[in-house]
Amino acid sequence: KDEMESPRRVIQTTPDMYGSPRIQAPVGIGKHSKIKEKFVAIYESFFAGEDVSSSNPTFWDELFLLKVNVPFLERCIMMTSEEQLKSIRGVIHNIFSHCCIALGDQNDLRVIHSLETLSILLQGVFKKKFNSFGDVITVLTGVDKADELFIQLLKSIKTILDSSNTDNVHHVKLASVNLLLIIATATDNVNQNSILEYFSTVDFFNSLTHITTALPTCNQLSFHSIILLVILINYRKYESQNVYMKRMIELNGTLNTKEIKLPHEQVPVNAEALNGLASVIAATCKECVSFHSKNIGAKQTGLISSLFWVFSRSPANPSPTASPVIGASETETLSNSVLNPNHPNYLEITPATECLVLFALYELVYLTKHSFIYCLISDQSHVNSEVSTTSSSSTGNNSVEGVDKTGGDHIGCPDLLYQFFILSSTLLLEVKDPRSVVFAKLCLIIFLNLLEDDKVCKLLHHQKYKSYVPIYQRSKSNEGFKVSERTKDNGLLVTVVLDILLGYIKHHLKKNLDVNLYILTLECIKRILCFQKKYKVKLVNYKWREHWTALLSLIRIISNDNIFSSKTQETLELSYHISNVFNLFITYGDRFLPETTDYDDLYYEMIRDAKSLELFYYYVDRYDSNGSMSLVRHLDNIATIVKHFTAKIEHYNSTHPDEIKEPKQIIEIIKNNYGSLKLTLQDDLDKYKEYQENPAQISFFRQLIRTAVCDYRCTIRIFNSQKVA
Repeated sequence: KDEMESPRRVIQTTPDMYGSPRIQAPVGIGKHSKIKEKFVAIYESFFAGEDVSSSNPTFWDELFLLKVNVPFLERCIMMTSEEQLKSIRGVIHNIFSHCCIALGDQNDLRVIHSLETLSILLQGVFKKKFNSFGDVITVLTGVDKADELFIQLLKSIKTILDSSNTDNVHHVKLASVNLLLIIATATDNVNQNSILEYFSTVDFFNSLTHITTALPTCNQLSFHSIILLVILINYRKYESQNVYMKRMIELNGTLNTKEIKLPHEQVPVNAEALNGLASVIAATCKECVSFHSKNIGAKQTGLISSLFWVFSRSPANPSPTASPVIGASETETLSNSVLNPNHPNYLEITPATECLVLFALYELVYLTKHSFIYCLISDQSHVNSEVSTTSSSSTGNNSVEGVDKTGGDHIGCPDLLYQFFILSSTLLLEVKDPRSVVFAKLCLIIFLNLLEDDKVCKLLHHQKYKSYVPIYQRSKSNEGFKVSERTKDNGLLVTVVLDILLGYIKHHLKKNLDVNLYILTLECIKRILCFQKKYKVKLVNYKWREHWTALLSLIRIISNDNIFSSKTQETLELSYHISNVFNLFITYGDRFLPETTDYDDLYYEMIRDAKSLELFYYYVDRYDSNGSMSLVRHLDNIATIVKHFTAKIEHYNSTHPDEIKEPKQIIEIIKNNYGSLKLTLQDDLDKYKEYQENPAQISFFRQLIRTAVCDYRCTIRIFNSQKVA
């Protein structure tokens, strides 16, 4: 029978040469029975409610030198009911408190074994279905001792993370962060995890950021440290003052906001910490991108399709003990442990990792907005090396203050942006279910924050940073994906961003389209246009026409009763953003459209789709009947252009009935009738409300942190102490 199902037995012991108990064969078992492993016998007694430690003053010192039998201890907790755990809580308190004491031992093996024991104990208890989280505290420490023991535990772990005096420093730190992650992911709703309150008393911010700067960027320890930091930043961030969010904001320094001084910039406060965080995020994204770039050819669509499926798939029956992520060897890269398709947990663990990587990038961009540019340009080791030194025809004229117009030496795309661009291009191309919508929305919010910063926009428009970025797009057959040929030549980074946004607009035109994602996409495009209008930046040879045709296709999709009636407010808001982008081109196009003929093409596309625009106007006028959004006024210029040039073309047709009208003739009619076109100057087209997480995105980020915690909990396994010398 299983050891846990056997009846209680009296364990006979005799002292060994060190005075510690030697386990003899239990009474009642035949003479041929095997002698039990010492660790098993001790914990079997513990879970039977017996305290076998009281008779030996050196018991705990000796116990923590024993190898931890992970499967047995996990099984002990799993097979013990919630009520039984409550009944033996005194024994569990004893184990917990002595583990905390052992964390301060000078012997690495005792420290590792105590961390391992605590990890198993906490992970097992957290999985139980107690009535409340207060019952969890009662079982682990008791309410009266909770403050003392958890603060002692966290202080001991902080000392370990800040120390470098042990022979097995990396293993001990990795096991410590592993334990902290088990605590941080104890509940689905991170705000209900009251243990996280103690992280405000014991501040881990410097400890975790130091790890990201002191260790290799692909190291598991640095990666898990930044994930833990993200969870701590999101603990009750809207209800009370969050220490970790405040510390992250304090990383901001004072930068020159008038221009970019390249390649040098005024150094912000704690620049080393910022660079460390940015490096870990870039390296993690790079592992993901690198893995797929080696396996995906231009016409090999199977693997890339599976990639998108992986990103959008929820964990199914995950096995915590089988996952290689937490507790993996320090030499194991993320691609080996997370993205290896031969690993049985490949599909289960990838979404959680990706979600938190992008979440970490968002926190870095949003909370350190003014200093983030420094992370991108300060260290040339973080700049992608795939840069051509030849001039590109796509870079064009620009008048951005602080931007070199002559070209100069090429630096290339900062690696963090480079990896994010490629990864986001894949995530935004395949949005099929609620889970993939979360990833896509997070990408767009990151873009939105980047594009609101003039310093970032200047970098994106700077010729020294032009690079080849192999973003993905759908193939012409629409059956797979390939590297975009539009970015084959080195170009300004802003064209890469525009192509990624265009890809989303073009490839998700369907009746049940996600209105909110389209609004975010258009808001990103608007910020680019506002920047270009402000600085009179013109992208030579960029094909704006594709954006106009994509927007007109979007208008055709939403111009029907079903969409307007089912999602009235959202569709009206989307209509507002569509009209706003068109009005920017119509009113201020002379500031950023590279050629005067671009106006001809814009008006030609609008006239060619005149019926769709008229229907669009009809539905907007019908459903915005109270004029709450003043949408009809925003559509006045569009309606005027369509009416004016349609009348001129009809007049020409009546006087030349036998002629077959070619596009060139239509464009010539447009050119000849600009003088009689009267448009209304609309105010505040280039104004927008800056992004604020609170209150607009509170529900989204609560959902996101919940998803991230649930997913990441499935990847946690107990640290392997056999790696410790």
